[in-house]
Amino acid sequence: MHNADAAKIAATEQWRRAGFRSTALMATLPGVRLYQECGYAGEDSVDFPLPGGLRITFVPMGKVLA
Repeated sequence: MHNADAAKIAATEQWRRAGFRSTALMATLPGVRLYQECGYAGEDSVDFPLPGGLRITFVPMGKVLA
């Protein structure tokens, strides 16, 4: 697991303790499985256009914290 991913996961527990009820993120395709394993859900993908005619695909994902 990448350090940034571990930090995001640890942060969700801090947010829950602070009273937040849910969280959302935009996962890149390689990260979808990681976030699913951490309780996030999302199915539909969104293509984001980049310069030069390139695109990156994201999957909006959310997690209930309470």
